[in-house]
Amino acid sequence: MREGDFVRHRTRPDWGIGVVRLAPNNDTWLVEFESRGLVKLAAGFTAQLEHVPDESLPAIHPLRGNVKKVKAKGAATKRRVKAKPVEDVPTPTEA
Repeated sequence: MREGDFVRHRTRPDWGIGVVRLAPNNDTWLVEFESRGLVKLAAGFTAQLEHVPDESLPAIHPLRGNVKKVKAKGAATKRRVKAKPVEDVPTPTEA
């Protein structure tokens, strides 16, 4: 296996398909999985990875790095809003 190869973890199918991001670096591999994210694997655990043929993934796929994350129109953005004091409003029993 080399960087850019698609793989699947034999004992963790729930992680989905992964792509090798960094091949042996001091006996450590970095693999990015669809449902797990970036995972650091010791070289001894790479036997648990099986190769997934490139043609089995769609041409446009997040692991290929060719999908842009587009923000939906009108989507909320995180920002701080300063709270304003609430005026005393008489309740129906006080009026």
